[in-house]
Parts: sequence; structure tokens; C-alpha cells
Amino acid sequence: MRPFFSRFAHCTRGGDVMTQSHMVNAAYGALCERVNLFGSRRKTRILLHTNIRRALHLPPHAMRFMTTGNQAIRLGPAFAIYALSKAKGRPFGQQQKLFQDVSRLGARLGMDIFVITPGAVRAGVHVVSGYRFREGVWREETCPYPDIVWRRLTSRPRALQAKLIEDETVFSEMPQITLPRSMSEKGVMHQRVLTRAPFSSHVPQTKIAHNEETLIACVDAFDDCYVKPARGTQGIGIARLRRTRGGHEFLRDGAPASKISLPELALWYASFFRVGERVIVQETIPLLHTMDKRPLDFRCLVQAVNGRPVATALIARVGSPQSITTNLHTGGEAVSAQDLLPRLTASQASAMPAEFRRAESLACDLFEMLQRQHGELGEVGIDFAFDQNLRIYILEINPCPGRRMLRNVDPRLRMHSITRILEHALCITGYETIKS
Repeated sequence: MRPFFSRFAHCTRGGDVMTQSHMVNAAYGALCERVNLFGSRRKTRILLHTNIRRALHLPPHAMRFMTTGNQAIRLGPAFAIYALSKAKGRPFGQQQKLFQDVSRLGARLGMDIFVITPGAVRAGVHVVSGYRFREGVWREETCPYPDIVWRRLTSRPRALQAKLIEDETVFSEMPQITLPRSMSEKGVMHQRVLTRAPFSSHVPQTKIAHNEETLIACVDAFDDCYVKPARGTQGIGIARLRRTRGGHEFLRDGAPASKISLPELALWYASFFRVGERVIVQETIPLLHTMDKRPLDFRCLVQAVNGRPVATALIARVGSPQSITTNLHTGGEAVSAQDLLPRLTASQASAMPAEFRRAESLACDLFEMLQRQHGELGEVGIDFAFDQNLRIYILEINPCPGRRMLRNVDPRLRMHSITRILEHALCITGYETIKS
């Protein structure tokens, strides 16, 4: 198949000799119409009348197509963002700015970008109800069934469980590409590396609790551990438990330390279990600190570029002195790895550049292993930390990494990461091969 980037005009540049036009089938998503195809030695163009665009639900800026045979072409790719709908004034919550920037960049690349929400897809239906960002506002429109789905669900509300399950059934039966392939959570991905060399030596002891009883058993196995929901909750629900005489010390950001029994702890997490969530229990690591006693960990954003993993960004997260986490939503600060160095001791600062390279290499190797096991990913956020001896620990693997840290550190880096996910979509759908 040969990909093209076309403005859908029937004129050509000077010097081109047009071959005679002929009618071909033009497919977009699961829809198909007959269109005029013009060809020359230097380019191929198609002529789309307004009524054909309307029948295909094709926006004016979507300008990519490829030939799939002498009598057929394919328009696309139709790129859907799968996300939750929020309040009317801000329909996609904290991700709205990200989706708007993806839509703008997609338009410049000649791509059709739209957002679909749980329940939008239906088996046997060739269109979906989606939201396109047009002229500064989100508009609900009929869109084609997508060629590629970028999963951006940050939670799985109990009220939407039935729709989410139905969507997964449709996704599994239809030929679209989903990034990632299945609706995984960070706890599931983390379990995949627990016993895999060479990654297992970098993983803290980690257990997964499915209910109150298993949570009690998991926490009781450690003298000092962190408890956190298996799905990202922006710092909500994270606690540190330290065994003391007669019980456990219960530490949370924004709350004073208190004593708690394990049955009381189980009740505290019962709301997560009731909606089918799992809870991660992980041994506490003696984190590396800055010279002013602030805890550190790191996020490495790994993305697929022309089929190979590349570390797009390495960001340090610096917690407040008394915080149990470095999460930005609980007061953490994001800085570039290089800007962190002056805040370390001289010996640590001299050693860290080599450690950063080692961490990025480990993250890329981990991405490749996960993709072999898990299917197409597109990107993952890998959280890791160093202890006082600079040993690397893999803390978390996030299949739906956010962009807030990148925005805080370097907005250009954030846009670069968005460009890479769209270029990857073009590459894996056959509409363009990225050379760099």
C-alpha cells in the first residue's frame, strides 16, 4: 500500500501529466463511497465533493489516503481518544487541554481526531457518536468507526461498568488498533515484570490485594509498606503503613499520623474493592533525598518511534519534606533530571548522569518486553527510584501516562510527546513511515 498526503484537489503542479481519471471505492472507517481518482507520475489525487465528505463523516482537514489496489483507496486514519465525559463546561476534565492540543496537531497532520466515551461503540454499527474540537469548541458529531483508539480512561466508575465491558467486547471483535491493546491497569503491568529477568531484581516486593481479607494478609507481610489503588488516582488513596507495637502507624498526605488496626485499614479501602478495584501493597524503599531532605523519584516516558522504544522524557519528582509521596497532586514538584543535579550532593551529582542513562535503557528494554507480552502500547510511563546507594527500583508502570509533568518542565517537550503518539498512529496504520 502506498500512503499519500493530499489536499483532495484535482489540479496538479506544472509539468505533471495527468492520467485519465477513473472511479474507485474510497473507504473511511467502515464506510465506503465512489470517488474520482486522478493519477500522474508525481502524485495521486482524489476529488471529494461535499456530499461525499458528508456521507463519509469526513472533516475538511482530513487529507490523508493510501491506495489499496487499482480500484480502491483508504482514507484515514480515524483516530479516536477513548475517555470519560465530565461536566458540560469542561467535558473532559483535566485532560481537556491535552485533547485540544492533540486535535489541533492532528489537523495540521491531516488527521481526523475525535473523542469517544464509554457506550459510543456498538457491534455492527459503522459510525460512532464522538466529539470533534472545531473553531475553539467541542461539538458532538457522527464519526466513522475508528482505525485506532488511544485509551485515556483515568478511572472506571462503577456506574459505567456495563458500558465499559460492552466496549471491550466490541473492541476485541473489530479490527481497530487500540493503544494499549487491552484496558490494563498499572498493577497488572507491574506483575508482569516481577519474575522477569533482568527486571525482577529492580522491583520492590509487591503484592496485589483483591479484597479486604487479602489486603490484611498483604500488609501484615511487611513492617513498612505503601498501599495504593491499582489504577491511577492522582495521589488519592495512597497511604504508608509502619508496624508499631500494638498496631500500625497510618500516614497519609494532608492528614496527621494516626494508629490503625488492619481490620480498620481494610474498611478504609473497602470502597475501592466494592467497585472492582484492586490495591497494590509495596515494600517501602529508602528513597534518595535532595540535600534539603526532600524525597525523589522519577518518571520516564517511553514512546514507540518507528517501531522502537525511545525515552522521550526523564522527569524528577521532588516531594515536600514531610510528604509520603512525590505526586504533583499532593504538593510534589516536577523538574528535569538535569536541573535536579545541583540539589544533590557533589558525589551524587557526579554519579547521576550515568545512572540516568542506565535507567532510560532499562525503561526501553522494559517497554519492549511489555509490548511482546501485551501487544501494541504506543507509550508507557515508568516510575522508578534510587535508594541511598543508587540502586534502581521500578515502582510503577502506567499505561496511560499524563502530561502535567512535561507541561510544568518544558511545554515544548509535552508537544513533542503528543507529536510522537500521532506519528506512531500514522506509522502503525500504514499512512506514513516516520524516518526520525
